[in-house]
Amino acid sequence: MELNETKLHELLGKVVTKMGAAANGPLVTIGDKLGLYKSLSEPDALSSSELADKTNTSERYVREWLAAQAASGYVEYDATNNNNFYMTPEQTAVFGNNKSPVFMTGGFYAVSSVYHDEPKVEEAFKTGKGISWGDHNPSFRYFKNNNICCF
Repeated sequence: MELNETKLHELLGKVVTKMGAAANGPLVTIGDKLGLYKSLSEPDALSSSELADKTNTSERYVREWLAAQAASGYVEYDATNNNNFYMTPEQTAVFGNNKSPVFMTGGFYAVSSVYHDEPKVEEAFKTGKGISWGDHNPSFRYFKNNNICCF
């Protein structure tokens, strides 16, 4: 079987993009749980040190988290202003304001549940039996019980 290099590169590009999004998912839920997005969505831009102080977290990990979020377009980086980070109104609506109608962090909790529930889903494929809502991973219940998403 001969590979079409153009189609192969297109497919690999899609796969790598999806893998990057999947790898960033836990960082989104961590940012939500630790209040990183909420603190960063306030009017003043913050350095990684200021955000860590404000959220009582480790500066080194916050710095890495901010870099990943900026690379994903979830927060903004301002190299001209003391290496500060901030969120646009749109980013705040999606990640920093749990009252927003487009607040989406709950979707990341649900996706996390899908990975944890994979053995149960595999068994359902084999047996044809479903998975009850109560049998999902606690991350799904966290998302549902806290009304973090629109489901």
